[in-house]
Order: sequence, then C-alpha cells, then structure tokens
Amino acid sequence: MVKMNMAIRGIEADFGPYQADTFFNNLHKSLKADFIMANPSFNLSNWGQDKLQDDVRWKYGTPPSGNANYAWIQHIIHHLAPNGKIGLVLANGALSTQTSGEGEIGKIC
Repeated sequence: MVKMNMAIRGIEADFGPYQADTFFNNLHKSLKADFIMANPSFNLSNWGQDKLQDDVRWKYGTPPSGNANYAWIQHIIHHLAPNGKIGLVLANGALSTQTSGEGEIGKIC
C-alpha cells in the first residue's frame, strides 16, 4: 500500500529489498535522511522492548514496553540527517503522555 501511495505521488522511496520488522531488522542501518514521512502503528504494545534495552536508537531513554510511540519517534530521529525534517503522524496525546517515563523522554526529544 505504501509503495503504491508513493508511486501515485511521484515520490521515489527505498523501502528495502524485502518487508522487515524495522525494530529488529533495520534494513537502513546507516541511513541519514533529509526528509522522513511516517505513520507508524499507534500505541503498539508488546513491540519487543525487552530485547532492545541497549539499542543505539534510544538516545533520549528506553521507550516503555507497553507503548512503542517513543520507540518510533527515536527510531525516526536516529535516521534523520542533521538538518533533516520529519512529518510524523501519531495518536492524540502521544506527545503529552507522562506514563512509563514517556514524559521525561518527550522533554528532551
């Protein structure tokens, strides 16, 4: 669906050679993008935080295990070039939540 969406808008995109789980099998490890558009799964629970405790992407703190919103945000920031821009759609309240340490991550993110 996303490939078709980009194609009809004339936007070239590299989604990798095959479908993969971006948290566990990052097909673009060294990517630093000028522009990133994302609409990740809202409030995804059981996203595998227990297996990614010391991940390099968690620059602002380890996201909580019950909600991947801050994992998505930090994953995207990790792949952003120094002067890059992000267009990100998240659930209402994702940036104002204070549960499970998300408020602390949000302050610096």
